[in-house]
Amino acid sequence: MVLLGVLVASSRKGCLELRDLRGSLPCIPLTESSQPLIDPNLVGCLVRVEKFQLVVEREVRSSFPSWEEMGMARFIQKKQARVYVQFYLADALILPVPRPTFGSEPSQTASSCPEGPHLGQSRLFLLSHKEALMKRNFCLLPGDSSQPAKPTLSFHVSGTWLCGTQRKEGSGWSPPESLAVESKDQKVFLIFLGSSVRWFPFLYPNQVYRLVASGPSQTPVFETEGSAGTSRRPLELADCGSCLTVQEEWTLELGSSQDIPNVLEVPRTLPESSLAQLLGDNSPDSLVSFSAEILSRILCEPPLALRRMKPGNAGAIKTGVKLTVALEMDDCEYPPHLDIYIEDPQLPPQIGLLPGARVHFSQLEKRISRTGSHYVVPAVLQLPVSLRPASNLQASSCHCLSPDAEYYAQLCCDWLLVCACCSLCFDRALDMPLGSNIVYCCFRSSTSVQVLSFPPETKASAPLPHIYLAELLQGDRPPFQATTSCHIVYVLSLQILWVCAHCTSICPQGKCSRRDPSCPSQRAVSQANIRLLVEDGTAEATVICRNHLVARALGLSPSEWSSILEHARGPGRVALQFTGLGGQTESASKTHEPLTLLLRTLCTSPFVLRPVKLSFALERRPTDISPREPSRLQQFQCGELPLLTRVNPRLRLVCLSLQEPELPNPPQASAASS
Repeated sequence: MVLLGVLVASSRKGCLELRDLRGSLPCIPLTESSQPLIDPNLVGCLVRVEKFQLVVEREVRSSFPSWEEMGMARFIQKKQARVYVQFYLADALILPVPRPTFGSEPSQTASSCPEGPHLGQSRLFLLSHKEALMKRNFCLLPGDSSQPAKPTLSFHVSGTWLCGTQRKEGSGWSPPESLAVESKDQKVFLIFLGSSVRWFPFLYPNQVYRLVASGPSQTPVFETEGSAGTSRRPLELADCGSCLTVQEEWTLELGSSQDIPNVLEVPRTLPESSLAQLLGDNSPDSLVSFSAEILSRILCEPPLALRRMKPGNAGAIKTGVKLTVALEMDDCEYPPHLDIYIEDPQLPPQIGLLPGARVHFSQLEKRISRTGSHYVVPAVLQLPVSLRPASNLQASSCHCLSPDAEYYAQLCCDWLLVCACCSLCFDRALDMPLGSNIVYCCFRSSTSVQVLSFPPETKASAPLPHIYLAELLQGDRPPFQATTSCHIVYVLSLQILWVCAHCTSICPQGKCSRRDPSCPSQRAVSQANIRLLVEDGTAEATVICRNHLVARALGLSPSEWSSILEHARGPGRVALQFTGLGGQTESASKTHEPLTLLLRTLCTSPFVLRPVKLSFALERRPTDISPREPSRLQQFQCGELPLLTRVNPRLRLVCLSLQEPELPNPPQASAASS
């Protein structure tokens, strides 16, 4: 497949496009050195590409009762798609096209390579920061009331003038004019809106640009102290001497610091925050910058949306985007994972933010969820409580096994949930128990994004490191995912559920127990989890396995596990809890039932309590900066002699895979004696 079109800059979307007679297609070109396209002279050139990535982003919001109704269109609430291409300039053939450029917008006709002598003036500036492209409110200029005020697509940049105004002389520029105050730091704040939004894909920090104003003019247009609609107070807060609104007829060219004497070399490195600034609890900086690889991208509710929501206005919450990224840190052996949230008005996100892409984020807002310690709701506290399904939270949030464990009570505010069984409180937005200080980041109007590389076509997953469990208790940044060889000491709990596919209520005999005609589904799905205590001789940990991994932990084949699930469909819920090694079994199910007897015998047999090779992830998030639980003194009895020693807290792990250990190769038979 060959892609052929004229490269144009869109003033409606603020991105580059390949355009032909039939239409246009947004695109992201990168150089081989993972640098963005910064030369506006390429606008209007004919581009031919054979090697590119065609990206189709689909967003579907639905309310399917179960998987069997996924083909019915009436359950789809919203559906939209975004198509674009991304390619490297090394894989493209670029040919200049005589002006006027076919298919270009009128404002781009004379944007570069002007023909014949032109009058004008220009000024070089070093760009230090570019803000996000989004709709903003602007004050109307005095006397301009022809159109009603409304949010306008725009962006801002801040930088420094490198010299005075230069006049057009033939095909070049005259020496710069002297500044009014030579020692004054000439900082400038530029506003791009309207047709000037087309320059957004070319502007990046640490680059020198030339702003060109065509036409005869005796007044220096770039030396205005402020603008007609701009207050001086924001300029003082931004530490800028002047503010200019880039006019639609102005053009932009790529400049160089070598054109001006006595100018220091421009730094090319992108700003990077240290790991202490990113994950430190006492860091005063709330704006952070870093490079990272995107691991996943999902739709979700923004963390603070639930707290901003007014009672009775649940439908007003708009879905945001959550990016989970792996930080690129030179001083960190195991890069921590961080969540980044994007919500209005930064939606939809910039094209190119795909899993597998390397991206540099500048001036993200760092937030720490300080929700206090775990607490129990007093029984005397009179609060309006309503039961809510636990599907909003992960299955690992609460390990209770009471009949009410699958429900959470919703307290008077919509962001606080409490388990109806153990009264453990959770933050609904961040899906974590109260008391966990989690670091996460959010987009704001000053945030800028630069794509460094595209997702690889084929990515070989690196093997997880093989460690001892005690290594997770050492150092500040243990690996988030790893493998270990350990032994299952005993089973802590086992639970098998059949729940409604829509409201997650228990379904005995496959029928929803909610008895609410508003529930559109009568389908039941199975859920299972098992908690194990494992040790490898250096430390012990509790491991939770879910769904098909429960069968692996119990050593059952797929057919045997399917048979157990079918027998659990009748009661709808089978739960066992073991008090410890050699202790009694506490069961929420009837102990005399054959299935309960079978599972209890199986969980205490050597068929389950065996050595395994465990791949796991830490249940404690890498961005959790709350203090770790200290070791405690514990007394053991060795015969008649009591022993007092310090015991580390148990690790909490989530099972990723569970395999039988590899047996050592038998020694080869010695060669027969001659």
